[in-house]
Amino acid sequence: MFRLVLKIVACFSILLSSMLLLQGCFLKNIEDSESLENQESPSSTKLFTKKGTASGKRVVAKPLPPENCKVFPKADGQGPFYIDNKNIIVTQIVKPCVTRDGNRGFEKGSPWMAMGFPCTGGGGKISTIGNYYNPKVVSFIISTGCSVMPNNLAAVRQAAQESLGIDENMKLLSFNSFVVQFWEIPGLPDADTGFTVEISSPAGRGGQWKRLRKKEPMRVWLYGRENSWSSREQFFKVDAELTLVGSRDFILKVFEAKELQAEEISLVKERCEALRPRRSCFQVF
Repeated sequence: MFRLVLKIVACFSILLSSMLLLQGCFLKNIEDSESLENQESPSSTKLFTKKGTASGKRVVAKPLPPENCKVFPKADGQGPFYIDNKNIIVTQIVKPCVTRDGNRGFEKGSPWMAMGFPCTGGGGKISTIGNYYNPKVVSFIISTGCSVMPNNLAAVRQAAQESLGIDENMKLLSFNSFVVQFWEIPGLPDADTGFTVEISSPAGRGGQWKRLRKKEPMRVWLYGRENSWSSREQFFKVDAELTLVGSRDFILKVFEAKELQAEEISLVKERCEALRPRRSCFQVF
């Protein structure tokens, strides 16, 4: 019995020793782990807080390239832009864009095109059928061969720079003439296709022609396109007036020119098609 008790005590002692040994190894591992963390943490924090990246290199943001889109405050929208009192309309600035701030403008150095109006430089010719003072028909020929004003490209560039802020390094590609394809005289029934404005109605021959001979101007609405091979389908309305210079010449003065939208073109077309006898409206619209 005594031997049995000794064996039990011996086994219990061995078991207790084993448990203490395992506990010591576990605590040692925890201490080693904490020591390792304490050793690694400062250097890791230093690496990221002082240098900013794991590799130790600073990240420098690349500057944005210079803004190539310029806003023209005087050129609101995409055009065309009529220049008041200059007889010029800038029909197109070629490269529209949007700035980083979301404003519409045009690329720096964008080329542009402009259009002038015949007979604004004078030289418009008048012809009459019948007696000059009591004619049956009075004709005003507004053809592309009639002089425009301004009559040189330098003056066109200067007007665009002063009025719209167009830069000197923006190239003027073309300066074409306006082609009259349909016309109306406000307040009179006279209207027709073509570039020759004619007074043939009794009210026109009896009253308007007399006022013209007294150097009073006559208001006209001119419709047409740019004299160009361009594929742009722009249809313009020109609000202008004719004034006699001498007895057989006239000069055209433009008050406003604008591009018509589809709905506006349809209204003009309807008035053309309502004329009698019928005109060749299909060739215009």
